[in-house]
Amino acid sequence: MHALLGLLWLAPAAEEAPSGIDGLLGRFADPQQTYATQLDIATLMVVVLLGALVWRCFRNRPKLLEDVAPALSKQLDDPNFVSWANRIISGGLVVIALCASINYFYGTRNNGVYVHRWDAFHTVIGVKYHKELGYFDLYKCAYAVDRAGPHHFRAVKQIRDLRTREMVDREEHIKDNDCESRFTPERLEEFRHDLAEFGTWSSKRQWRRLMKDKGFNGTPFYATVCKLLVNPIDVNLDSLKRLAKIDPFLMMVAFGAVGWAFGVRQAAIAAIFFCVFFPNRFTHMGGSILRFDYIATLLIGFAALKKDKWGLAGAMFAWATMVRVFPAIFAVGVVIKIASDLVHTRKLREEHWKFAGWYGGTLALCFVISLIGMDGGVENWRTWYENMKIHNSTSASFRVGFKHLFMLDGKVTGGNYGLKQANFNARSGYYWAAVACLFAPLLTSVRRLDMVSFAAMFGVFGFFLLAVATRYYLGVVAILFLVDRKLLSNRFMLIMGIALFASAGFDFFYFELNDSDSLMYNIIVGVELTIVIALLGSWLLFNPSLLDVGDDPRLPTHVPAQLGAAAVALPLDSPKKKAKKKKAKKKIAPAEADVETEVVEGGREQAEALAQAQSDPSPELADPELEIDTRSASKPGMDRLGVTVPDGPVKAVLEAPSEDGEQDHSSSSGRSVVNEGNAPEPTEPTEPTDASAEADDTSS
Repeated sequence: MHALLGLLWLAPAAEEAPSGIDGLLGRFADPQQTYATQLDIATLMVVVLLGALVWRCFRNRPKLLEDVAPALSKQLDDPNFVSWANRIISGGLVVIALCASINYFYGTRNNGVYVHRWDAFHTVIGVKYHKELGYFDLYKCAYAVDRAGPHHFRAVKQIRDLRTREMVDREEHIKDNDCESRFTPERLEEFRHDLAEFGTWSSKRQWRRLMKDKGFNGTPFYATVCKLLVNPIDVNLDSLKRLAKIDPFLMMVAFGAVGWAFGVRQAAIAAIFFCVFFPNRFTHMGGSILRFDYIATLLIGFAALKKDKWGLAGAMFAWATMVRVFPAIFAVGVVIKIASDLVHTRKLREEHWKFAGWYGGTLALCFVISLIGMDGGVENWRTWYENMKIHNSTSASFRVGFKHLFMLDGKVTGGNYGLKQANFNARSGYYWAAVACLFAPLLTSVRRLDMVSFAAMFGVFGFFLLAVATRYYLGVVAILFLVDRKLLSNRFMLIMGIALFASAGFDFFYFELNDSDSLMYNIIVGVELTIVIALLGSWLLFNPSLLDVGDDPRLPTHVPAQLGAAAVALPLDSPKKKAKKKKAKKKIAPAEADVETEVVEGGREQAEALAQAQSDPSPELADPELEIDTRSASKPGMDRLGVTVPDGPVKAVLEAPSEDGEQDHSSSSGRSVVNEGNAPEPTEPTEPTDASAEADDTSS
């Protein structure tokens, strides 16, 4: 990412021939090959994740692996080989992420300008002159003032009336306007200068299209922040290019935070998906000002949750809420999880108070800042609300949402969106029933899931199912890769990743055949995301905790994962498996039956199953995938579960390499605690953690 920022600083400020850097980067810096490159990267990631899924199957069946690849099977016992293999896997993913980032942040807008002039016009003019223009008169006053000179907008024939969203004749729209009287002479001159600057950068065709857009719609707080950035500068291409580099920097920090909290691999894969997800193409919002701050703060917020920085998480979620509003759905997910724990434990934990306090406090602080920083005070929020009611009254061809699947009118391209809205109103009962069905598996799994996983899925599910959002906001789908499970070994994560990358690749492929926005965004992307959510919901019905081999919270957190695919037996507590464990307990030899284990609730059954496995070289297992690697168990004092078995009592091993070859960064919300000593536990009750709660639910 540091290399990416260097490229952005070297990006040309004016039209010129490709630089030497462009020649070195090849197709990654070629805007004409952006879609083809992103298609190739998405396809590559499908292959990588399919390979990881196949490897997982072999790794959890050591006998099959030994039959198929005996040499590789022996090498896996060499710690040096495993360490280097893990480094190669992690390094390869980082290289792919860097290539995807260069193509996304640099190659996409490597047009000799880089600045997104269309969106920059709305942001700069909309916030700098918000006092005079408000939310409804941006186009009217821009055309009226330019009409007196220098006539950059003379090709405009129709202008959108932002109060009604109807297209009207330009002369009718500016009739009897009072735009110039709203400005002081100095401000009016500055307004003319800024309009002239934008007018010289864009073609007549672009201005004809620009004034048919939907105006400036940022919240008063977002306008306040942008005003602090825009007011001190002289509006020109060089200064706006510098402001446009804030977003790539924020994303660098955000994915760095994800790497800090979740590991390099998870951060790399999430970044790759962010860069190749079709609705999130950089051409839409890249090169503008603070268009990615909401997703950056959400990513940092989830990283903070993972690392138990609850106050920071609350502040980041609040910032995202105040600049874009819809990220509040992720905070709602956190609140639902907190409420579930409160009902179960009858106690609100300190970290939950901290999240709520920082979230509410930051919301209040941002609101006060918006009142102080923008002329108009509370009235700005009222007019913004009125503007958004009009803005969201109908949909458009470039929007994505589950609701579109209930608006179908027989036309897959184009169509009358007023009629589509009427169709939806008539079918709203079916829509809400479908939403309830898709949400139900997640909501019923709230006690089994950790905070990070539940909030991530609830936020993405809720955003797609309940809102109809402009395409570029779908970048939040990348947050699904922050579900707190081992990405390269958990079947749920692998299948989800394959589905998401496959949909991204298909979108780029099909868009070359049919570039209809309404078909792509209203229907195809909507169907793809619905399938993914239904797939995840189906998985939750059968496995509410999304735990897989190596993820059982009743086992030690730090278990050797071996090339990113855990080979740890995971006896999930179904009734049949419980019965088999009871039978196994009766068969334990008297000498072994005296072995005492001191583990968290559910750990005694694990130790008994282990003792049975050691007494019988080939026990009948409940699940063929749960075979124990006897090579690892044959090592002195170490079994496949990561449990040391000396002559004395069994103890859990707390420290071992994670799947990244690094320390496993587990949050307290999903961490099992193992008593390593031989002294009896204190008898006074202690507050249950999320991990113990999950263990209770799993064993119930």
